Amino acid sequence: MSRPLRTLVLVASLCTAGNALACGEGIFRMGGGLRYQGYLAPTPAEILVYDTSRAPPRERALVYRGLVRAGHRLTIAHDDAELARALEMQRYDVVIAASAEVEQAAAAAAPADAAAPKWLRVVADVAAVAQAGAAQGDALVAADAGVGRYLRLVDRLVGR
Repeated sequence: MSRPLRTLVLVASLCTAGNALACGEGIFRMGGGLRYQGYLAPTPAEILVYDTSRAPPRERALVYRGLVRAGHRLTIAHDDAELARALEMQRYDVVIAASAEVEQAAAAAAPADAAAPKWLRVVADVAAVAQAGAAQGDALVAADAGVGRYLRLVDRLVGR
């Protein structure tokens, strides 16, 4: 192949390659096949979970893992003493507890003030969510809800 012809082929290939990558279009197309990897919380929260079971069921463990992956800092208290100690030692944005356990947990909580944590009450099922009602500033979630529901409620409680 002659030198002018090689030069012409080189220039044509450079022009073609330059058009394909204009404005990052090639990079955008490359990322189009990637799967959604996860959610990152706009405001990471300090979350205290009051869970009396030492080995939570698989679904609950997935929720806890999802909260941590979203950027929240999670502490789990397994009994009233651990709950009281945790609330004394650190300020939490949200406390997650089963509805039946909230009264016990609330007794151990710090006095209600502006820095008091918001409560995310876990109720038995969706029908109970409608019947239970939540105190102002608190929220309700069904026990069988997925991690997405927990993430939305935590974001709402911390002010997003």
